[in-house]
Amino acid sequence: MRCPACNTRFPQFASWKLAVNRPLVCAQCGTTCRRVGKWRPVIIAVLLLIAFNQLIGTFHFTTMGTVLLLVALVLTAMWVDEMTITLAPVDGAGPAG
Repeated sequence: MRCPACNTRFPQFASWKLAVNRPLVCAQCGTTCRRVGKWRPVIIAVLLLIAFNQLIGTFHFTTMGTVLLLVALVLTAMWVDEMTITLAPVDGAGPAG
C-alpha cells in the first residue's frame, strides 16, 4: 500500500485504520488518504468465509484446529486487502508544503 501523492510505502497492516473509517496520513508528505472501493474487503471476507465453511465441513477440524484456521483466514484476508487496496487523497488535502 503506497501513498498516491509521493509513492511512500505505508507500514504493513496500516489498512486496519481504514477499516474503522479513519484516514491514513502519509508520514513523508502529509497527504491524507482514504480507501477507494469500500466493497472489496467485504467481498474478500465473504469468499474466505465460504472457503472456511467448506474446509470445516471437509476436514472435521478439532476446536483448536478451527480457531487456527479462522485466524489464518483472517490474516489472509488482511494480506489480500493490503495487496489490492487503492488509496486516493481526501478532497482538499494535498501534499503539505
